[in-house]
Amino acid sequence: MFHYSMRELMRLFSEAAVFICICVHCCWSQDAIREIKLDDGVFVKSSEKFELDPAAATLIEVSANKPSKFLFPYYLYIPSGLPRNDPVRLLVEPNNSGTTCDDFEFHRQSAKDLVLLKYPRQLADRLRTPLLVPVFPRTKLQWNIYTQALNRNCLLVEGDNPLHRIDLQLLAMIQHARELLRNLGIQTKPRIFMDGFSASGSFVDRFAVLHPGNVRALAAGGINGLPIFPIESYQKLSLPFPLGVADLKSLVGVPFDADSYRRVSQYLYMGALDDNDTFPHSDAWDDDERVLIAKLFGCKMMPDRWTRSQKIISGLDLPIQTVTYRCAGHDPEPALDDVVAFFNANNGDEPKTITPHQCP
Repeated sequence: MFHYSMRELMRLFSEAAVFICICVHCCWSQDAIREIKLDDGVFVKSSEKFELDPAAATLIEVSANKPSKFLFPYYLYIPSGLPRNDPVRLLVEPNNSGTTCDDFEFHRQSAKDLVLLKYPRQLADRLRTPLLVPVFPRTKLQWNIYTQALNRNCLLVEGDNPLHRIDLQLLAMIQHARELLRNLGIQTKPRIFMDGFSASGSFVDRFAVLHPGNVRALAAGGINGLPIFPIESYQKLSLPFPLGVADLKSLVGVPFDADSYRRVSQYLYMGALDDNDTFPHSDAWDDDERVLIAKLFGCKMMPDRWTRSQKIISGLDLPIQTVTYRCAGHDPEPALDDVVAFFNANNGDEPKTITPHQCP
């Protein structure tokens, strides 16, 4: 026979209640979503013509479409009850599988799970906006092309490789999704919201430097204490992509668009307890980049490198807000309410900051 104190009974009851709530939420998350597949421009579900049900959340899997200039599929999540009169912002969250794998199905399922069960869907539901998640693979065979962080090697991929210029492929997906949404009666604003954490946080941070005219606002967390800096040099040393923009024109054929970048609102955040540092890993940084990072910004991510990064950003006179969550580790959840508030504040054309919460 087991004997429990009142405190132990309360703890057990609380844990059981949380477990039940989580299970119910997970089941509801998948059961409540209508899933559709779009293959070669045709909805694959039944013989009936597909029409969007405003009362139901919908997940559309869009196959790769070479004529539309994207060679990988993407997922488009449409929350229920979206307005039909006022245009909405399209929210883009790059996929982050967490590891390399040569099985494409692994990355496809990871991207789908990102929509069905994780943080980005909560963000889309609360912002009442569609969510696009691309399915870019991160393979063992080409391990140094860190697609899901948009590292330098991503911009060096030759044209015969399907991974060539995945940043442009994402732009093509965005345009395709806009047209798809328009055909379903949902209008979108010209510039997008972007959100990411860890590798995908680095992706959106770097994507905005490459294509600032397409981005209205971004939130990026867990970025190794080292965002990309929109400057060509620091302490008289050149900063190549993805540390800076010194060689952007030679990499992508166009110079850095500083004027458009000034109109991108940014919310960059780190957890003070975050110890997930990619500095030692060769898929994230090459040897030359590590030498520069160590010399200019520091080998220790928290608090050294992040503090230095915050100081540099504060002197740039740009709409970039940097936040440290004292009680957080490598986890986006503590910032969710603030990220929602940030995007809501920046739904217009004028850059705005918010007052973030902090734990006691």
